[in-house]
Amino acid sequence: MSSVHVQDGFSPDINVKITARENGRIVAVRKAHNVITNAGRYWALRRLGAATLDLSPPTPHLTTLPMYMGIGCGGALQTDAGRLGLSTAQTEQVTVQSCEDPVAVTAGVYLKRLYNQDLGSTTYFPSDYRMVFITDFMETDISFAANQTTGSSKVVGTSVPLSEVSLHLSDAAPGVDPLSALNAIAYNICSPIVITPSVSLRVEWEWRI
Repeated sequence: MSSVHVQDGFSPDINVKITARENGRIVAVRKAHNVITNAGRYWALRRLGAATLDLSPPTPHLTTLPMYMGIGCGGALQTDAGRLGLSTAQTEQVTVQSCEDPVAVTAGVYLKRLYNQDLGSTTYFPSDYRMVFITDFMETDISFAANQTTGSSKVVGTSVPLSEVSLHLSDAAPGVDPLSALNAIAYNICSPIVITPSVSLRVEWEWRI
């Protein structure tokens, strides 16, 4: 029996990469594979399906698209829980609806907008069958006085042990606590990266067909 292999140069075990830089120098990298949540599966099928094929172009059931990322200090790989009392039960399951212990990006804002996916850029389209969602959390994001998680209500301030990220659609409200909205379409946990005012963070989230 013959088989067909697509030589695309990617690792099937990795589609989320988180890179932390301090004063421009890489200080931490996390690479892992995400889970597409039930909300993400529901969205994908209705985005592909057409409400009517009588129009040109056809009208999809849903018109929303991935637009934001959220962050948190929860998840089963969080190892600073004893010191901070964070929520740490959540694993990567399709039933996940948000970060377990979300934290604000800036005061009152919980989601960071993605960059536009430039079709002519190999950064966003490494091949014909792969696309990367990217956002940067700058030094002025995440680590600020009195910042606290919304799940365990623990003050993390200017030393934030980030350990989870979530992907959200364009109809999400950045100013609404993700634990209230419950609309993550994909989720990833990692061992913690401590975010201080001198640390920036880039999240690259690849989807493949």
